[in-house]
Amino acid sequence: MRFLDRLPVIDRPQLIDVRGELLDVHRNQIIVWLSIENVLRPFPALLDTGHGHNLSIGTGQLARWSGATLQRIGELQVSKKRVVQYEADVRLHRNKAGRAELTGESYALEMPQGITVMEDHVAPRLPLIGLRAFLANRLKVVIDGKTQQVTVTD
Repeated sequence: MRFLDRLPVIDRPQLIDVRGELLDVHRNQIIVWLSIENVLRPFPALLDTGHGHNLSIGTGQLARWSGATLQRIGELQVSKKRVVQYEADVRLHRNKAGRAELTGESYALEMPQGITVMEDHVAPRLPLIGLRAFLANRLKVVIDGKTQQVTVTD
């Protein structure tokens, strides 16, 4: 099954609207749409294969964009700072083939070690979904440099 179907890589700076909040998206970024606990409120995240965790999001982003209340499951250290881990039901929203538009369908992702919720002053500019999430779900990620598209399949 294709969870992301030839999703375009952003080829120029853009603004995206998340519930009335305009966000800068830089060139050569892969924007995927996720939701936590509530599939009706998708928000953008950067697909970052260099990010070694499942999902990292700022406390403000979590509150404004998902509204989810999560259960704490532990802590870990990132760059000499303690960050809190939470259990979360995360969904990856599917795109229309070859376009950045959403289909309305989503796929549940297993997050066995939870997600990281960081204080806003140390959180990434946009949430990051990392390689661990794709490995844990045994998904195949293909970044096609020739067509500048990303496909994720099982």
